Amino acid sequence: MHDSSNLFGTVFGIILSLGIPLATVGVPIYFIVRFLRAYERRTSLAAVSPESGTRVEALALHVAALETQIDALHSDVARLTESQQFTTKLLEQRATAAP
Repeated sequence: MHDSSNLFGTVFGIILSLGIPLATVGVPIYFIVRFLRAYERRTSLAAVSPESGTRVEALALHVAALETQIDALHSDVARLTESQQFTTKLLEQRATAAP
């Protein structure tokens, strides 16, 4: 018979052996991406020179970029909704077809 604490230790060891390498790679990548995005925003605001426009115009450009990103997010959410509705429909059909 298997001892439950031994099984727990084995499963826990497998999870740790997979999770630690992923965390050591994934967490720094997350922070690097965050830093690069913040740096990009800062440099794009600083790129507006007094001759080419005012800070209000720079902010208007950022609002336009945000609107574009929100529209893209909206289309992604719509596709996810359609996918979930399709999956639900298939599961309902499978449930009614099963004896």
